[in-house]
Amino acid sequence: MVLKATSNAIIRCENVTYKGFDRFSKSEKTVLNNINFEINKGEFISIIGENGCGKSTLSKLLNGLILPTSGNVFINNLNTKEPGNNLDIKKSVGLVFQNPESQIIEATIEEEIAFGLENLCYSSEVISDKIKKSLKYVGLQGLEKMSTNALSGGQKQKLCIASIVAMEPKVIIFDEPTSMLDPKSKKVILDLIFELKKELNITTILITHNIDEAMLADKVLIMDDKFHNELFENPKEVLCSPEFINYEKFECLTSIYILNSLKKSGYEVNTTKIDTNDCAKEILNLLRKYNNATNK
Repeated sequence: MVLKATSNAIIRCENVTYKGFDRFSKSEKTVLNNINFEINKGEFISIIGENGCGKSTLSKLLNGLILPTSGNVFINNLNTKEPGNNLDIKKSVGLVFQNPESQIIEATIEEEIAFGLENLCYSSEVISDKIKKSLKYVGLQGLEKMSTNALSGGQKQKLCIASIVAMEPKVIIFDEPTSMLDPKSKKVILDLIFELKKELNITTILITHNIDEAMLADKVLIMDDKFHNELFENPKEVLCSPEFINYEKFECLTSIYILNSLKKSGYEVNTTKIDTNDCAKEILNLLRKYNNATNK
């Protein structure tokens, strides 16, 4: 199940270790230790792990915002440690933060999107065209002059995504983009991520605490010593496995827990029916079988 190296990798981490200052213990702490994986062009990867495991640190390493203490990170075969590669790497990898408030700095929607494009020295005509296109992608077209302070939480996250999409990166990293949103807005943002992935063929990395979100990806990186910080194929198979379900560090989906508990007790149920509605139908079918057996 462990992935093998390929020549199609757009991101490659080789023996990456990162040590940072821990403000609580006031000493240096190893945040990431000997991380190795590859991500191919066009893939959708989810990253899960408990708080403090280094997920956000990893996202900054992949964007070149910080550099590994040891080991190497390559983006399109460019080493992030080489100063001359910095601009190309920043162009290649966009990062959408968990809290849109920490990312938005301008007064209006168009000014916010233009900020990054101006830093890349695009002409005013090109910037205007990119603003219109990126806003159309996220469903905020026609709101160019709107104040960023007047936006809802979901709209602010859409604006952050539009700002990144406008720069046409090859990779977009979403660092828990739905964690601060209500259920309706969460679905909107997840649907948007999928639409962008499909329409623009952008390599997508989704950092999340939600197992159901992680299962939507092509592959999953489980950041935990028990799983050796490895990238696995078939997220649904891995995240529904007894090894994962019975591991106290992760909270599995309620539907998975119920179905596996029933199967463990000897009932015939399909444990792959992890969707809430499918799980309910599976339980109803089990009850019907039980009622038919007792009525005979």
